[in-house]
Amino acid sequence: MEKQNRKFNKWTLINKIDNNDKWRAICECGFETTVYKSNVTSGKSKQCIQCQAKLTANRMSSHNQSTSKLYNVWAGIKRRCYNEKQASYKYYGAKGVSMCDEWKNSFEAFSHWAESNGYKDGVAVSRFGDSGNYEPDNCKIQSFSDNAKEIVRPKFTEDDTRRLSIKLSSLSNEQYFEVINKAISGEYKSRELCEEYSLDRHVLLHMCRYHGEKPLWRKTILTNDEISEMASIRIEQNLSTVELGDIFNVSHECIASTLKSIGLYSPIQRRKKQDRNL
Repeated sequence: MEKQNRKFNKWTLINKIDNNDKWRAICECGFETTVYKSNVTSGKSKQCIQCQAKLTANRMSSHNQSTSKLYNVWAGIKRRCYNEKQASYKYYGAKGVSMCDEWKNSFEAFSHWAESNGYKDGVAVSRFGDSGNYEPDNCKIQSFSDNAKEIVRPKFTEDDTRRLSIKLSSLSNEQYFEVINKAISGEYKSRELCEEYSLDRHVLLHMCRYHGEKPLWRKTILTNDEISEMASIRIEQNLSTVELGDIFNVSHECIASTLKSIGLYSPIQRRKKQDRNL
């Protein structure tokens, strides 16, 4: 007979339910549910879903800018300087452009410099003369339009042009970088930019990725407070991603990806067709 009341991490196995692997278990927080013993004993499941959500929220609060626009800028600089798989690496890292150790190893240090120098929504972090390394003495904060005027668009090969499926002649040098800066600012919807600059969405995505940037569309960002609130609603009411999207005014894809990142994603089964027709 298997032992009862055995403790594994935060779980305590109370009693076996049937001849299979299912056990009744209670978490340290008092939440009681049915678990698979193999998941608990192997360490795959260490705590209940509520405790996991709190743990994730605490981790996020300790680095509360990990979803901010400025963090996206910092990560983009690192990608084009050090990620050889990035298409833009050949214009930066491959040419010796680097990020100073202080910024490279600490987003907080980069954030402190940026905010001390007037960083706000609608501006860009750029290098003087668009040359040299990314470091405090060689960088400045300026508007997207001023930044675009200083940057020289790279010469694309025929393969690059075909891969991006873009008519480069339709955009001026200033417009080219202006739309990229807007795409990573988090202040615009992709549809707005595509209409303004007459671009397809996938083309705009490729443009950003080519330069080591990650688009940050408006209405696809949740603050840490909103994530915590969403987690509570999900646990208490078990709402679908579409319903949560309506509450927080974001897409259901954004809700789903956020739930996955905090370990709360589990597709809610739709009712059977015959039930819906009743």
